Amino acid sequence: MLDYVSVFKTQKSEFEVNIWYGKNKHYNISNFETLNEAFILGRTLSDKLNLDLLDATEKGNSKWL
Repeated sequence: MLDYVSVFKTQKSEFEVNIWYGKNKHYNISNFETLNEAFILGRTLSDKLNLDLLDATEKGNSKWL
């Protein structure tokens, strides 16, 4: 069962979109150079799959959207 979608910033200053499942397992969907592109995909996936979206782009300050 799928849990949620997350968008976060990698150490390489890219933005990654993941789908989380099984409490601590995830599948990387895609990487983007811009935050806007990552959030477009993240929001689309969360809407289509009826999952929550987590903004984890700022380390230590994650927010549910």
